Amino acid sequence: MSSPTRVAVVGLGKMGIMHSAMVSMNPKAELVGICDRDTGLGRHVASMGVRAPFFTSVKELMESARPEGVIVSVPQFAHAEVGLEIFNGGAGILVEKPLAHTLEVARNMRDVARGRVTQTAAVAFMLSFHPIFRLLHEFLQEGAIGTLRSYEAVLRLSQVNKPRGGWIYTREQSGGGVLINSGSHLLYLLHRYFGMPQEVNAESRKIHSVDVEDEVKARLRYEHGFEGTIDVNWAVVGHPVQAHSITITGEQGTISASDRQLVVVTAAGRKLISEGDAVRVPFSLTPHYHGHGYYDEVADFVSCLRGEKLTPEVGFDEGYAVQRLLEALYRSSARRETVVLETIE
Repeated sequence: MSSPTRVAVVGLGKMGIMHSAMVSMNPKAELVGICDRDTGLGRHVASMGVRAPFFTSVKELMESARPEGVIVSVPQFAHAEVGLEIFNGGAGILVEKPLAHTLEVARNMRDVARGRVTQTAAVAFMLSFHPIFRLLHEFLQEGAIGTLRSYEAVLRLSQVNKPRGGWIYTREQSGGGVLINSGSHLLYLLHRYFGMPQEVNAESRKIHSVDVEDEVKARLRYEHGFEGTIDVNWAVVGHPVQAHSITITGEQGTISASDRQLVVVTAAGRKLISEGDAVRVPFSLTPHYHGHGYYDEVADFVSCLRGEKLTPEVGFDEGYAVQRLLEALYRSSARRETVVLETIE
């Protein structure tokens, strides 16, 4: 057997801890380093049983641990700086979504990745690996409900119940509020299923936040009269875990998918598939939060680093496409007008 692939994690917040655990449980990988400016977080992760050298700088991590791949879980305004250090160190990168906090920075990151074709460059849109939403894609590709007419996509989360501080709620650092930080998951799926819309029209509002939006509603229009709506809100009660749902109507039926189940209704009858029926992973740190998807996400990255796959599930080009869609929706909301995607490059 070949030796395990050397993987490190930069940023030890919630997602960094999750990724560290998933790397540790992957038989083809070795966690060779964890990195954060906060030494207290290093001790915290070690207390959870993660065994890997701790570093306070990416430079030191790259020079001492010599990882072949690095998972980046720092705030999005730091993605470009950290990512460049990793690329220059010769490693592949899996960066948490979104690709960046602005379209310009995301474009620069995409262009750098295009110049490093031998180094894996992936974006962590975990719902790409969620078994229900993967099944939904398969049903659509098979034409299970015929020609598509419309869709409704909804995201709910109980995260903001009062004005809050920190980088996530500061537009200059995060790029926005619920849409970029939570809704980008849905936008990735919609782009994967339907491609880029021709135009969008969005409106947003602040419920508790001061600098960013708490709710966005939008209409997206595609070729041949196909259109959809999105409704994302992180200031509602009753959703301690982020919840996603997509209902698609076609000429021959409907498909409704949520985090927990998929329902297909056609003239032939009704088919229901639960999340539990579709899960096939050896380890899930947080099954209530779809930890199986995070396991598969890391496994995909490791497979690319080992040369078992040529391209990652979600590359920087796909990440940049989502960034274009985010930009269009934010421009539409700010200007209170329809925005054509061709105007955003």
